[in-house]
Amino acid sequence: MKNEKGITMIELLAAITIFFVVMGVGFAIFPATNLFFNQTQEEFATKSDQVLMNTIVTEYLSSPTIINYDERSSEKELKFTTFDQKNYSLLFDVDKKSIALYQSNSISLDSMTYDHLISTVENISDMNLTSQNGIYKLSVTYKMVKSNIDGEETVSEEKLDYSIKIFEMRKG
Repeated sequence: MKNEKGITMIELLAAITIFFVVMGVGFAIFPATNLFFNQTQEEFATKSDQVLMNTIVTEYLSSPTIINYDERSSEKELKFTTFDQKNYSLLFDVDKKSIALYQSNSISLDSMTYDHLISTVENISDMNLTSQNGIYKLSVTYKMVKSNIDGEETVSEEKLDYSIKIFEMRKG
């Protein structure tokens, strides 16, 4: 036997074949993994927005003494005063598709200023306050976007209702 250095043609072809098989499997798995990651990220964002809205309703709107609801074309606003005499505004911006919670140093809801932004909730399609049989309900509609394996997006909406016990209400 001769002491030959290097690799044979068969060894080279085997290595190239194995390389392309591994790359083919990798490229087949990548789109599915990427889609799963994107869907998980979108669902997490929507759920975190819902948790944030639940926190706002639980902490700030649990027992208001006065509520003033104003529904205009470009925005909807829910102003309220809590038992500790602090004034807040839940402002839905139609263009930005978001709800912002502001605290005001104003004495009255009628002359309210937006002094301190507490929180903002994104991906909101709509906000409404309704009354049925003496029970007030704040409805918030969330916009959810999901992507499929082809990259096409489907938009769906989920509406959540929050019950609020109001002691005095004014409609503006």
